[in-house]
Amino acid sequence: MTANKPTRRIGLLAWRIVVVLLLVVLVVKWGVVDGYEVRGNSMQPVLEDRATGADHVFVFKRHFDLFAPRRHDLAVFDNPEEADADTDLAGNLLVKRIWALEGDTVLIENGDVLMQQDGAFVPVPRTLDQIEAMWIPVWSLAHDAAAFSLPQRVGRANDGCILDARVGEAMFVRPKDNVDDGGFDRAGERERGANWVRDVALRARVTLQDAATTLQLELRELGDTFVATIAADGSITLSRQRGPAHETIATARIDALGTATHAVSFANVDDRVVLVVDGVPVFDVAYGPNTDVAGIPSNVPAFGVVAGAARLESLEVLRDVYVTEEGSFGVRGHPFTVPQDCVFALGDHSSKSRDSRHFGALSVSALIGRPFFIFMPFQRLRPL
Repeated sequence: MTANKPTRRIGLLAWRIVVVLLLVVLVVKWGVVDGYEVRGNSMQPVLEDRATGADHVFVFKRHFDLFAPRRHDLAVFDNPEEADADTDLAGNLLVKRIWALEGDTVLIENGDVLMQQDGAFVPVPRTLDQIEAMWIPVWSLAHDAAAFSLPQRVGRANDGCILDARVGEAMFVRPKDNVDDGGFDRAGERERGANWVRDVALRARVTLQDAATTLQLELRELGDTFVATIAADGSITLSRQRGPAHETIATARIDALGTATHAVSFANVDDRVVLVVDGVPVFDVAYGPNTDVAGIPSNVPAFGVVAGAARLESLEVLRDVYVTEEGSFGVRGHPFTVPQDCVFALGDHSSKSRDSRHFGALSVSALIGRPFFIFMPFQRLRPL
């Protein structure tokens, strides 16, 4: 009987898949769910239109009849501008992300969406999961090695590199250029953007080759440099450098690093510094406004080994959503208060989007539904 268990499990899984597909067909037939093909890249990278195959999404048409809109929900609605304008979906429909609700006063400055609280404008609050869902890839060491500055003594290891600080000074890998608000065209080629992006993340996978290895990650924004030092014994220090001034702003401890493989993410977003090691948040520190220094426009990250040696398996630079100051509603100098029973919605790739910055608030009653699943192409299959 033991030999039949895997076959039985496979059979049960197949039946579950069939049942789910039948339910989807029935729901679509009843008109509760519709499927749409994505057009254009105003919601890139969450939704994409590539020459190799555009995303197709299921939209739950009753969602906003049953549930109140929430900040950061995706929403589908009729294009409120002229009927022949560009659309995100078939049938003159747009899909955008809700950023503000009735009563919120919003202001877009330096790429951030701010809302008024206690007389001051602060970033619209987001959870770590919401921030993670909005990260936009910029460069990866595997595919864009020419975009990175590597140490002269660096060793090679498949798509990664060896950083060995045992025989000399610390070794760092960093991008050659500031991060801009570009995206990807339909062919998948990166397009340069017109604006520097301040909120940037560094994501790495690293295998330590020496039990005494110490890692150092850096993020710079305007006049501040944030440094996370992860020592071999698992002690972690987060510091902030402002010119000659240097202060420790947080400390923590994790298990000793050993000679294992670790996943590390370091991000500077919404005036917060977030460090995640092996999927566990270590720091999420709000630090307040940056030190403004003329001539330093962006956030240049760096990954380094300052003691011991490590094989950098992968390294990615990502950026946050950057909202350009186009249009008339909520942009710099024109704060906008969302009317009753309305929402304020924006495209994630704002330089390619017409949204509430251009046509103002949307009535909740005009929201047709919420996209909840990408069902084509197969490699993009996932919930939203």
